Amino acid sequence: MQGPALGTEFGIMGALVVTTGSVLSLSAWGQWVVLARIWLPLTGRLPWALNAFLDDAYARDVLRRAGAVHQFRHARLQHHLTRTYAAHRTARGRS
Repeated sequence: MQGPALGTEFGIMGALVVTTGSVLSLSAWGQWVVLARIWLPLTGRLPWALNAFLDDAYARDVLRRAGAVHQFRHARLQHHLTRTYAAHRTARGRS
């Protein structure tokens, strides 16, 4: 493959790469994908299978659904998790 055909192929591939990069960096959906579906699971702050995790928590009556929102069913659990997270961040900041 040479000449115009090779140039066309490189042009199409380049356009796909630029379009994908633009969608992921400039749109709200793309930023959500990069943050919530890639970065947070990589850093251990969110499970990889988020929907399965939320469904399991709902089935165990830890969370309740109100439309598209998940809420803690028990305020004591929410406060405990908040305190644990805050203590972990404080300890991590000191070291």
